[in-house]
Amino acid sequence: MDPYINYARWFSSPSNVPIANRDTLFIRLTDGVNTVTLEAVSHTTPGIGTWVNQFIKVSNFITPGANMQLKVFIEDKINSGNYLEGAFDAFSVTEGFTGVNENSILEAFSIYPNPGNGTFQLNLNGNSNGESMYLTIYDCMGRLISTEEIVQNEGHLYGTKIRVPGLYIIGLYKDGSLISTKKLIKSN
Repeated sequence: MDPYINYARWFSSPSNVPIANRDTLFIRLTDGVNTVTLEAVSHTTPGIGTWVNQFIKVSNFITPGANMQLKVFIEDKINSGNYLEGAFDAFSVTEGFTGVNENSILEAFSIYPNPGNGTFQLNLNGNSNGESMYLTIYDCMGRLISTEEIVQNEGHLYGTKIRVPGLYIIGLYKDGSLISTKKLIKSN
């Protein structure tokens, strides 16, 4: 079994406050004995003020077992005077990277060159009809590398934050829902 924890999180907190007063969203996983932090989201974490989808391989943090519990909480510092907003949604556990029905949307997009130097162009197979679209890039350890808005012009390069050679998973989202994934290989 190779379980992944999938969820969407949203967090917002002001950045112009002293470090001692900064609030944090914690997402932790426990097996009843050991507890690990999957994410500690603060005002410096990428994606603040937007929904961020996460796909996390459990075995990268803790040995999977039958007694696993996910704990989500927001630390609102006492007397900080900060506004704090956070949300957690679309939680699921899947075996493997994604629960996308790949038979229904086999070729939603293509990427090229692949393999390549990390940057790539995107070819959408179909009309986006002006819907909000973005992509996520995860490394093979399940860490989010970047979230990028789809730019509707030919020749736009994505993946500029891919620096290390290896395997990456590209997820395509349309109106906030994952519709397809592709593998990308960055060569030297």
